[in-house]
Amino acid sequence: MITKFDGNPMNFRTFKQQFEAYIVKKTQSDEMRLLFLLQHCEPRVRQRIEHFTSKDPIDGYRLAWNTLFYEYGQPHVIAQCCEQQLKEVADVRANDPAGLLKLSVLMDKCHTSRQNFKHTSNIDSVEVMLAVVKKLPVEMREKWVATSSSIECETGRRANFAALSDFVAKQSQLANSIFGRALNRTLFY
Repeated sequence: MITKFDGNPMNFRTFKQQFEAYIVKKTQSDEMRLLFLLQHCEPRVRQRIEHFTSKDPIDGYRLAWNTLFYEYGQPHVIAQCCEQQLKEVADVRANDPAGLLKLSVLMDKCHTSRQNFKHTSNIDSVEVMLAVVKKLPVEMREKWVATSSSIECETGRRANFAALSDFVAKQSQLANSIFGRALNRTLFY
């Protein structure tokens, strides 16, 4: 099943992979591929490429994908989107396993996006990492300080975003476990 592309650059690569697997491999005609592409884009994205149907199908299909890539799929566009979403995500309250899970998923998505494109982004910057850490409950921030200090002592380098993402994922797993939810306390932070 193909999820409609909503214009979120962080979803572009997944959409493209799904489209290639479900449509491109099973459709011979570029005219049909372009029509399917339009069908699988949300209205605000579709309006950017629908005029390509008036061109030769081969050119129209190619231009549509080029436009989508230029606006949503370039590594720096995806990196900027990740950074923005990390800064804008809601703060996680002390007894909010669902909020912690949401943050963990976003962080993993940002980390994976960066790995896929091998693009240097600012998510390893102190500024972005501090913005994320400040969204954590106080007890978890303190635990992160200890964890990051251990990483620095062991490796001689500052903890990076991957380490922070891993830390938040582990805390989320604990908080969302059957006992974490049952206790509904901050013991794990």
